Amino acid sequence: MEGKILLVEMHGCEFSELDSEERIVETLSRIAERCRMNVIKTLSHKFEPHGVTAVSLIAESHIAVHTWPELGYMSVLIHTCGETDPEESIDILKEFRHSRISTRRV
Repeated sequence: MEGKILLVEMHGCEFSELDSEERIVETLSRIAERCRMNVIKTLSHKFEPHGVTAVSLIAESHIAVHTWPELGYMSVLIHTCGETDPEESIDILKEFRHSRISTRRV
C-alpha cells in the first residue's frame, strides 16, 4: 500500500473566510467527497480571538486544516492511502480568495 501526503499552503487569504469554522468544516467535507474518501469523524475548534483548526479522520487516514486569519494564511495537510488522490482537492481550496498557493507532495 502506498501512502500519499499533500501539503497545501495558502497566503493572502481573506480574514473572514479563514475565521469561519463553518466554512472550514464544509471545505473538509467537500474535499472528502471530491477525493472519494470515507469520513469517520470531523472535529473542529474556533480559537479566540481568531483562527480555526479542523481535522477529519477518514478511513484512508486524515485531513487537517489550520488557519491564521490575522496572517491571511491557511495550511492544509491531506494524508491518504489506497486509490484516493489528494490533489483532486486543490480546485476546492482555490475557491478561497488568495494571492499565492504552494503545494508539496510527499
